[in-house]
Amino acid sequence: MKRTIVLILTLFALSVGGAFGQADVPTKEGPQMTFVGPMSHDFGEFRKGGESRSHTFEFVNDGTAPLVVVKASSSCRCISVKYPRRPVKSGEKGSVVITYDPKDEGVFNKGVHIQSNIAGGTLTLFVKGVVK
Repeated sequence: MKRTIVLILTLFALSVGGAFGQADVPTKEGPQMTFVGPMSHDFGEFRKGGESRSHTFEFVNDGTAPLVVVKASSSCRCISVKYPRRPVKSGEKGSVVITYDPKDEGVFNKGVHIQSNIAGGTLTLFVKGVVK
């Protein structure tokens, strides 16, 4: 008898949990910029005046509308940024490429602000390293 009650309760919990699980899935209205990996990168050590280094941050638009990157900016002239100039359709991937030019010695930790039509408008990617 005890087993039967446990079995019935377990089956009921699974069926109710499954029904609620479907309702709990969030819908991502509008454009969404979800990065595939970390939103920061450590370039490690550079030699002053040496070659620039680049890192590619990949993202996917997992929203319901096209994603438009309007602008990418940093407070440092040592950083250049490439980003999609055309809208990234729902379900498609895009990338932001950040290049650091080691002109000055020292430790750096810089943010690159990405402005787009996502909710909130701006997100920040970070790069760091040491120039010797």
